[in-house]
Amino acid sequence: RWSMACVAWPTCGLAITESERALPGIIDDLERAIASPDGDQDALRQGLQLTHRSALHLMDKEGAEQIEAEGQAFDPTWHEAVATIGRNGTGMASGTVAQVLEPGYRVGSQLLRPAKVIVAD
Repeated sequence: RWSMACVAWPTCGLAITESERALPGIIDDLERAIASPDGDQDALRQGLQLTHRSALHLMDKEGAEQIEAEGQAFDPTWHEAVATIGRNGTGMASGTVAQVLEPGYRVGSQLLRPAKVIVAD
């Protein structure tokens, strides 16, 4: 049961991180983009760009960085191969990441999400 004393989160032993404090602002940006008038593509694009910048800023602030992948040797520690492509079509050596479908992210040596990649075979 929650008591009135627990209305203030820190008094209940529940710490709120800076990342969690930033999330409502990012959600607000998304809601504004969604609520843009029909046909107003510029407002929608601007709202999405603002949200993207806010999310990248939050990731940077938390020490998260994008994993280098394209042109690198495939490394299952950081990359998830979702397909292969003939190396003749890419001009790359076998086992090289030919294309990144979704970037991966890490904080130091901790993986947040592997990069989804296509690898030359």
